[in-house]
Amino acid sequence: MNIAILHCLRSTRVCTGASCFKAYNNGTHAFAAYDEKPALCAFFHCGGCDMDWEKDPGMIEKMQRLQSENVQRIHVGICIGDKCVHRDKIFAMLEQYGMECVFGTH
Repeated sequence: MNIAILHCLRSTRVCTGASCFKAYNNGTHAFAAYDEKPALCAFFHCGGCDMDWEKDPGMIEKMQRLQSENVQRIHVGICIGDKCVHRDKIFAMLEQYGMECVFGTH
Protein backbone atom coordinates (compact mmCIF):
# COMPACT_ATOMS: atom_id res chain seq x y z
CA MET A 1 0.00 0.00 0.00
CA ASN A 2 1.17 3.52 -0.80
CA ILE A 3 0.47 6.25 1.72
CA ALA A 4 1.19 9.93 2.23
CA ILE A 5 1.18 12.25 5.23
CA LEU A 6 -0.61 15.59 5.11
CA HIS A 7 0.38 18.25 7.63
CA CYS A 8 -0.66 21.81 8.47
CA LEU A 9 1.32 24.57 6.76
CA ARG A 10 1.05 26.79 9.81
CA SER A 11 2.49 24.06 12.03
CA THR A 12 5.71 24.04 10.00
CA ARG A 13 6.78 27.10 11.98
CA VAL A 14 7.50 24.81 14.93
CA CYS A 15 7.18 21.27 13.58
CA THR A 16 9.91 19.28 11.85
CA GLY A 17 7.70 16.29 11.11
CA ALA A 18 10.00 14.17 13.28
CA SER A 19 7.18 12.64 15.34
CA CYS A 20 5.24 11.65 12.21
CA PHE A 21 8.32 10.01 10.71
CA LYS A 22 9.26 8.36 14.01
CA ALA A 23 5.79 6.80 14.29
CA TYR A 24 5.97 5.66 10.65
CA ASN A 25 9.51 4.26 10.94
CA ASN A 26 8.72 2.44 14.19
CA GLY A 27 5.27 1.25 13.10
CA THR A 28 3.62 2.83 16.12
CA HIS A 29 0.51 4.91 16.79
CA ALA A 30 -1.61 5.19 13.62
CA PHE A 31 0.89 3.09 11.68
CA ALA A 32 0.55 0.12 14.04
CA ALA A 33 -2.62 -0.87 12.17
CA TYR A 34 -0.63 -2.12 9.16
CA ASP A 35 0.37 -5.77 8.91
CA GLU A 36 2.98 -4.84 6.30
CA LYS A 37 4.79 -1.52 6.34
CA PRO A 38 3.29 0.72 3.65
CA ALA A 39 5.42 2.77 1.28
CA LEU A 40 5.52 6.41 2.35
CA CYS A 41 5.32 8.25 -0.97
CA ALA A 42 4.73 11.87 0.04
CA PHE A 43 4.81 14.31 2.95
CA PHE A 44 2.91 17.46 1.98
CA HIS A 45 1.22 20.45 3.56
CA CYS A 46 -2.30 21.77 3.22
CA GLY A 47 -1.42 25.05 1.53
CA GLY A 48 -2.50 27.33 4.33
CA CYS A 49 -5.61 28.68 6.00
CA ASP A 50 -6.55 30.97 3.10
CA MET A 51 -6.31 28.21 0.47
CA ASP A 52 -9.37 27.36 -1.61
CA TRP A 53 -8.91 23.60 -1.77
CA GLU A 54 -11.42 23.04 -4.53
CA LYS A 55 -10.02 25.64 -6.95
CA ASP A 56 -6.31 26.01 -6.20
CA PRO A 57 -4.26 24.80 -9.21
CA GLY A 58 -1.37 23.80 -6.96
CA MET A 59 -3.55 21.59 -4.79
CA ILE A 60 -5.17 20.01 -7.83
CA GLU A 61 -1.68 19.27 -9.16
CA LYS A 62 -0.76 17.69 -5.81
CA MET A 63 -3.86 15.46 -5.97
CA GLN A 64 -2.98 14.36 -9.49
CA ARG A 65 0.60 13.62 -8.46
CA LEU A 66 -0.57 11.54 -5.51
CA GLN A 67 -2.82 9.60 -7.88
CA SER A 68 0.08 9.03 -10.27
CA GLU A 69 2.09 7.62 -7.36
CA ASN A 70 -0.83 5.29 -6.59
CA VAL A 71 -1.31 6.73 -3.11
CA GLN A 72 -4.29 4.98 -1.60
CA ARG A 73 -4.37 6.40 1.91
CA ILE A 74 -3.58 9.79 3.42
CA HIS A 75 -2.62 10.05 7.07
CA VAL A 76 -3.78 13.48 8.16
CA GLY A 77 -1.46 14.78 10.86
CA ILE A 78 -2.78 15.68 14.27
CA CYS A 79 -1.80 19.28 13.48
CA ILE A 80 -4.88 19.38 11.24
CA GLY A 81 -7.16 18.92 14.18
CA ASP A 82 -10.50 20.20 15.31
CA LYS A 83 -9.38 23.83 14.94
CA CYS A 84 -8.83 23.51 11.18
CA VAL A 85 -11.75 25.23 9.45
CA HIS A 86 -10.99 23.40 6.20
CA ARG A 87 -10.72 19.89 7.60
CA ASP A 88 -13.99 18.64 6.08
CA LYS A 89 -13.13 20.16 2.68
CA ILE A 90 -9.68 18.59 2.83
CA PHE A 91 -11.10 15.15 3.58
CA ALA A 92 -13.75 15.52 0.86
CA MET A 93 -11.21 16.48 -1.80
CA LEU A 94 -8.86 13.64 -0.92
CA GLU A 95 -11.74 11.20 -1.07
CA GLN A 96 -12.91 12.73 -4.38
CA TYR A 97 -9.49 11.80 -5.79
CA GLY A 98 -9.91 8.24 -4.52
CA MET A 99 -7.76 8.42 -1.41
CA GLU A 100 -8.91 7.16 1.96
CA CYS A 101 -8.31 9.55 4.87
CA VAL A 102 -7.02 8.41 8.23
CA PHE A 103 -6.82 10.99 10.99
CA GLY A 104 -3.56 10.83 12.88
CA THR A 105 0.03 9.83 12.64
CA HIS A 106 1.54 9.97 16.13
